Amino acid sequence: MSTTPLITPRASREQRAFRALLDAMSRPGSVHRLESGSQPGAAILALFEALVDHEVSFAVVPPAAETTEAILRLTGSRLAPVSEAAYVLATGPGIEVALANACTGDPEYPDRGATVIAVVESLAAEPGPGLELVLQGPGINGCCSLRVAGLPPRAVPLFLERNAEVPLGVDLVLLAPDGRLTCLPRYTRIQEAN
Repeated sequence: MSTTPLITPRASREQRAFRALLDAMSRPGSVHRLESGSQPGAAILALFEALVDHEVSFAVVPPAAETTEAILRLTGSRLAPVSEAAYVLATGPGIEVALANACTGDPEYPDRGATVIAVVESLAAEPGPGLELVLQGPGINGCCSLRVAGLPPRAVPLFLERNAEVPLGVDLVLLAPDGRLTCLPRYTRIQEAN
């Protein structure tokens, strides 16, 4: 009888979500999709299931009790103030609050900078609705364009301001309700095209 270990459905789901995030982080501006189903908030939970566990903290801006409770139940993580959280989930105007207040690390430990997960209305690498962002930096061949709908007006300037002293800074994950995501690491440079 074989004793080959089997991977659980949850572990398989976490691995796929983490792989999508890793691919997106290594190629900023590339759009990937989480296999999250169609339930409201499913993409958020799929991403947090892959990223967060009992060893790291998170914040939700603006506070959303139902989302916070779901993440706590799913991950065993702990809630922290925005300025101390490893991961910050932000929606609407909360995206600007998160970017302005998230931890940027310190010179000895720049890796302690937070990751802000911003829920936006839509995200696409091809022409479409929303603000066109032109991206440059490591992992991008020359430059690439990204369309984002639902990003508050001060989000891009705040991202650039908080990342002016790399390696200190914050990483930004843009997540659409349909499970599309892209990553903008702290080294990414952004210009608004329109």
